[in-house]
Amino acid sequence: MPRAPNMRLTVGRSPSGGAWGDFWFDTTERVLKIYDADNGEWVNILEYAMNVIPYTGDETEVNAVGVAGTSVKTHRFLYHGRTKNIKIVAELRASAGTTAYLDVYIEDGLALTLSTTSTTYEVVSGVVDISKAPPLNSEPVPSAGHVYLVDVRLRNSDAGGTTTNRLYDFYYTS
Repeated sequence: MPRAPNMRLTVGRSPSGGAWGDFWFDTTERVLKIYDADNGEWVNILEYAMNVIPYTGDETEVNAVGVAGTSVKTHRFLYHGRTKNIKIVAELRASAGTTAYLDVYIEDGLALTLSTTSTTYEVVSGVVDISKAPPLNSEPVPSAGHVYLVDVRLRNSDAGGTTTNRLYDFYYTS
């Protein structure tokens, strides 16, 4: 185990019987950290406990008309090796009588599609298993430290139909 540079408190077992491990207060970052034995590193205890880490979001309202996917939002994410899943949460609406689609591409590979037939904003969400998301599934193990491009595209079931997106949130989860 790497040496904790500051105060350290060793504890026994958690109430559920699992090992809690060593804790230390990082005076540089001013956060309590726990030793993650599975990955051999010290991690922020709040991130470790919550297992959901907000990464990016966008509240810009955007529209797309027609069946072809239109790129409306892009961002990058750093794969740090501990993340097992990505959660996408979005507000989406469709023009009357159509279906609205929000497609999430990672490095030009379709990773997730969210949809609704609602004509008022509906919160939709989905989870992507990183190990199964293209192009990450073509690598033996997703590369820790690699930056991946995410492209969010809107489309509709009808050539004249409109899809509107307002909220888009991207989370790391485990």
